[in-house]
Amino acid sequence: MPRGQGDCRLCPRPLSEGGGGPGPGRRYAFRQHARPAARLHRVSTGCEIKGLKLEGSESEEELAAHATEFLFEPGPEAFLAYLLAHYLDIYLYEVLLNAKASEHSARMVAMKNATDNANEFIKDLTLEYNKMRQAGITTELLEIATAQLSIGA
Repeated sequence: MPRGQGDCRLCPRPLSEGGGGPGPGRRYAFRQHARPAARLHRVSTGCEIKGLKLEGSESEEELAAHATEFLFEPGPEAFLAYLLAHYLDIYLYEVLLNAKASEHSARMVAMKNATDNANEFIKDLTLEYNKMRQAGITTELLEIATAQLSIGA
């Protein structure tokens, strides 16, 4: 299936030229977002396309009994190559979105920790300031009382 000129592919080279598809010895490392406090680092050997089994779906025998021959244009090989390339684009896009979500999550956690530390620091400084102010007031009261006693004596 031909692609339009405006199409933007994440894997621009064809699979036959080694453009981004799974192959022997290829491994892909990426981060997967799990929750704000956790980033999972994953290594994959490619895009594993696994069979989809839904609840209530028909068994293999029932599917074989109702099997229908489909006609693909321009041909099954070209159609499968297009689907595989499209699947790889979507898989890579998902990996990039997971990495971006993981990065934003890490920033969010770092900013929360910085805010908590700053609030704790402000609380400690306020306590220290109040202690120093109270000590200053106590010193002034003692000086006033001492002066009063010296004048009255």
